[in-house]
Amino acid sequence: MASSDRGLGHSIPTILVLIAVTTGAFLPWIRPNPGLTGETDAIPAILLPKMNAELEGYSLLLLVPVLAVLSILLFGRTARYRSLATLLVGGFTVLLPIYYLRSTSLAGFDSTFVPAPGWYVTIVGGLLLVIAGAVHRSPAERTNEPSPKSVN
Repeated sequence: MASSDRGLGHSIPTILVLIAVTTGAFLPWIRPNPGLTGETDAIPAILLPKMNAELEGYSLLLLVPVLAVLSILLFGRTARYRSLATLLVGGFTVLLPIYYLRSTSLAGFDSTFVPAPGWYVTIVGGLLLVIAGAVHRSPAERTNEPSPKSVN
């Protein structure tokens, strides 16, 4: 069976990871540092983006490429495009939460606000997407694809 005819069964693990990334996008990415809780004025009374479980700015930035990959997985004709899209969106999914944490001055691993479960779920989901995209583009898979033909 050609790699472009595998059907939905080949994409189910990737679709499950896309669901995990969507869950991570919905969950909070940061929370008050539990080591500072109880100290007077240690945690300011502010609400930073991604502190609540909801879809907002960064979440929407993740959901657009996730939906694009989902549509390519469901309707894409070649394994090349499916794996490339998965690989690129996985990289974006890893980089966006890291960028968010580095760009927010009060957030970090030893800061006033620390990563919450949604941040970790999103990072792990992105890493799994990168792995899925890379595995599906392995040399063994490339040998199953027909060679490109020249157009006369």
